[in-house]
Amino acid sequence: MSEEKRECAIAVNDVTKIYRLYDKPIDRLKESLSLTHKSYHKDFFALNTISFTVEKGQIVPGHGEEIFPCEKVMVWLSRMRGAALGTLDTTDKRMDFQNRHWINTRSIQPYHNHFELLVKDLKRWKKERYQVILLCASRTRGKRLSEELLAQELNAFYSEDGQRVVQPGEIMVVHGNVCRGYEYPTIRLAVVSETDIFGR
Repeated sequence: MSEEKRECAIAVNDVTKIYRLYDKPIDRLKESLSLTHKSYHKDFFALNTISFTVEKGQIVPGHGEEIFPCEKVMVWLSRMRGAALGTLDTTDKRMDFQNRHWINTRSIQPYHNHFELLVKDLKRWKKERYQVILLCASRTRGKRLSEELLAQELNAFYSEDGQRVVQPGEIMVVHGNVCRGYEYPTIRLAVVSETDIFGR
């Protein structure tokens, strides 16, 4: 190993930090559910391909300014129109919110292969005119699931049409994946994952 490499204390190569900024809070949800992967955000580069090395005992002039301090980032963000999503209310005085919107969601309780419990919830959502999306990682399993739900007198169908919008009272089974499902009562939307149904 060379003397130069032994004396290197810090090496940073091509570091980039991007924040996604949304015009409206609902745009983040639209983007996450878009079957065509439509983008609703603008990229804000807090760091853009920063590279440098610092040897032991040295600070190279100018390197401190390459990584932006929090206050500078907050000033930039305050000039832009954006949305911040969080699970906790912030008391940070540097964040000047013009509007606050509360999005009340709840997790889907796992069904652990109990098909009758899934059918019960789907019938309740149908009665309440929910838009329901079921995500399956396997196309074959998705098609089979939609057929089984039809047999239970539920308005279910399998679709690979990225432009298809599920209507109130419908259950659309699509090819896709999400870690956990959720229910969004305010807009009557329920998203159920394959993991919620089958437990894996």
